[in-house]
Amino acid sequence: MLLTEKKYGDFELRLKFKVSREHKGNTSIQVRSRYDDKAVVLGNEKGWLNGPQANIDPNSPWRNGLIYDETRTEKLTIVCIGTNIRTFLKNFLVTDLDGAGLLDNEGHKLYNVGLFRE
Repeated sequence: MLLTEKKYGDFELRLKFKVSREHKGNTSIQVRSRYDDKAVVLGNEKGWLNGPQANIDPNSPWRNGLIYDETRTEKLTIVCIGTNIRTFLKNFLVTDLDGAGLLDNEGHKLYNVGLFRE
């Protein structure tokens, strides 16, 4: 883990990354986060990094760039209406997917997923 004590305002981070498919886990880039070295989570006495992270996962590349929050106190709400899927964290909109043309395409119909179908 690489950490800094420096605080950053607004920024744009561009980077290249290389990970091996043999890597048996994922990695991430935490932003606007803080390390709690006193936290004991799931029996792990090494602490916890609270805050949002951008995912990098060599075993599931479709997860690369997904953002989720590692803070243990947040509540997630998911709203699905037709092909629109929205996620909220404590009433703040996180994602708003207009899945028209994707969630109702032939591949999704073939597997009967993406929309409610009887």
